[in-house]
Amino acid sequence: MRLAALPIAAFSALLFSGCADDASGLASGRVELAWRIGPTSCAEVGSNEVSVELLGGLANLDGQTIWRFPCGDREGIVSNLRPGSYTFLLAANNAAGAAVFEGATSVIDVREAGTSTPPVVVMRAAPGTAKIEWNFGGPLCSQVDVADVLVMAFDLNGSLEQEASVACNEGAASLSLPPGNYDLLVLGLSATGGAAAREAAQRITIERGVTTEVSLWLRDPAATTEETTPSEGTGAGSGEGSGSGS
Repeated sequence: MRLAALPIAAFSALLFSGCADDASGLASGRVELAWRIGPTSCAEVGSNEVSVELLGGLANLDGQTIWRFPCGDREGIVSNLRPGSYTFLLAANNAAGAAVFEGATSVIDVREAGTSTPPVVVMRAAPGTAKIEWNFGGPLCSQVDVADVLVMAFDLNGSLEQEASVACNEGAASLSLPPGNYDLLVLGLSATGGAAAREAAQRITIERGVTTEVSLWLRDPAATTEETTPSEGTGAGSGEGSGSGS
């Protein structure tokens, strides 16, 4: 753009607009976002705030990457954006700051001095996390011939929802799961192959945006004597994992 060729009025407007990108000389634009909390409401899911995060390592002209709005407003404006393409992640957060519902926009094109209005973002229930720790009642992995541990989460219909295989010595594995009830199966796999050397099973409940911690004693499936479990889970009473804010 050759400023010398601009009319005086146009040059003044560009110079004093206060929203131009110094590098490109282009006036900034903005995005008007709207959201819904699935089929429910902010109050019903315990959310007072929606955070909007600009993805891809980008920021607006002020260096801002996250904006926060009252959840019940159901809309918010992100301004001072360079012309370009952007994607936003929206999260409805509870009082502890954990995301209980979330959703992302499609790619939004922002034009110079323009306002972009993408379709409403319908958020879905945020996944929770199951953190599973294991022990053998005292012995180490090598002492019970376990090299790797396979952790599997099945829904109540028996369908495999998620799994992870990690080295036994890591001592823990995490699974990201939709809210609901699951049956965990944890297998300690022998370094020499064949049947599982140790195993344990437990039912857990996953809540939105919450980390459920479970501690399991992997036992020898061929053992004929009943063992006393020092710690079969972190939940009280039922033995199910207890939730803690993520």
